[in-house]
Amino acid sequence: MIIDKKGRLFGKLNVIDLIVILILGVGAVMVGIRLSLAFGDISKGTYYEITYSFSVEEVRTDVVSGVLEKGETVSDRASKCLFGTLEDFSFGESRSLSVDSNGKYFFTTKPGYCSVQFTVKGKAYYKEGAGITIDNTEFLINRQLDMRVGKAVLYCRLDGFELGKVLPTP
Repeated sequence: MIIDKKGRLFGKLNVIDLIVILILGVGAVMVGIRLSLAFGDISKGTYYEITYSFSVEEVRTDVVSGVLEKGETVSDRASKCLFGTLEDFSFGESRSLSVDSNGKYFFTTKPGYCSVQFTVKGKAYYKEGAGITIDNTEFLINRQLDMRVGKAVLYCRLDGFELGKVLPTP
């Protein structure tokens, strides 16, 4: 008989133990498949020179005036990803979204505050439908970021990007 009186298979292995081992084995295989699907596409895309456009809707004027300088390093504060260098920037009126008593939205400005638009020149991978990848972190348009721009930290939005020339993969 294959299973003896003690419930052991071939007199050596308990049937319950065998079922547990099979379930753990199947689970390990499923986790392996899941991870290989998640990280299996090693291609990050094509490596490009990229010009990014960022905007800050509202920041105190004294925080950014005299602090931003062209050529400063620009990086994401959370992921530590280096976007590149500050190429250009401009200031405008601050834009705060408000609601009136009728529930309608409108923009207002605050004295002592301004908006900032800036462009950054850098290098990154781009893959159609996947966005930009810098140091294994994906960035998509309209993503809100805490950016280090020189000595300033700005809460900004990635408005867009332009692909430049294709570069050799580092």
